[in-house]
Amino acid sequence: LVLSPSFISISPPAINQSDHEDHTFCGVVFPVECKCWLPIDHMVITSLSVRGMLGPLTVWVSKDPDAETSDGSDTTATNPDNNTMNSSSTGTASARRRGRPLSVEKSSWTKVYEQNHPPSMQQFVDLKLDTPLKLKPDQVRGIYV
Repeated sequence: LVLSPSFISISPPAINQSDHEDHTFCGVVFPVECKCWLPIDHMVITSLSVRGMLGPLTVWVSKDPDAETSDGSDTTATNPDNNTMNSSSTGTASARRRGRPLSVEKSSWTKVYEQNHPPSMQQFVDLKLDTPLKLKPDQVRGIYV
């Protein structure tokens, strides 16, 4: 049984959808999960790729809800204002994460990329994260572009 990664994916998977260029958006948030059945110790995301009119772009990663603060207090306390997005729609989200919402409070997210880009409607532009995102099996984090 191999507990450490014995490979590095040089060519990340590309999701190139047919695009009629008839829509626009200001941001996308999505959960990313490292499946527990994968024979790996961890997964590392070093970049994302986007295309479109672009301009000033930032990438944010949700803080680990299972991590504790340096004083030992839990960082998953319920927000009294209920400013959260439910991530339970991910279907196979881990038991540790299932049903826990992603907070929309800025303090619950860390900026890992910021740069201005010219328009690129056809070619994907690589956004190399300042801090790679490391996920252990069964861990789910949110990414906001």
